[in-house]
Amino acid sequence: DAQLFKHWAFPLTAFDPSLLSDLEASVGSFLEITAHEVIFTQLFTERKMTPLNIFLDSASTEEAKKVVLDYGNAIKEMAMSNVFPGDLLLKNFGVTHDLRVVFYDYDEVTLLTNCTFRKLPEPRYEEEIWDDETWTVVHENDIFPEELEKFMLPEGPYRQLFREHHGDIFDIYFWNRWKGFHQNNGFIDLQPY
Repeated sequence: DAQLFKHWAFPLTAFDPSLLSDLEASVGSFLEITAHEVIFTQLFTERKMTPLNIFLDSASTEEAKKVVLDYGNAIKEMAMSNVFPGDLLLKNFGVTHDLRVVFYDYDEVTLLTNCTFRKLPEPRYEEEIWDDETWTVVHENDIFPEELEKFMLPEGPYRQLFREHHGDIFDIYFWNRWKGFHQNNGFIDLQPY
């Protein structure tokens, strides 16, 4: 989980001279040193997280329930921010020390408004299910929300809990409602913590 800060100042006395030398050599133009302060003109801070799939393997039942519900909240907050994560696998989300779920794998992220959310078409005849070729045309940004459930959580009580509280994620109406909100210049100011 990374946060960007600009012009963040620390007292010069907080830095060992050897650390200052290392920072000057590696940070370069993002560092200003004055008589009393060390100023980072751009600074990313990261919080250590445990990948959600690994966290669930050893979590207590209560902790697991809490993070499974927050996993759904994180996905919904992304939709509210015009972000579609692309890959909703558990391993792409992390759990912070205070049991918050945060998305951290940005390689397949796209704007929600770039996606086309579709209902998965029914096969025209039963044999079509077994054909090597698909019976429908799928374009690059086509998303079939009803298929997401198969990839997000393994079968069992946590999937059921997720479905009870966040089942709307598996429906095109949820995604198209937020897509329309953003296409109409809607804005929500979500605070990350």
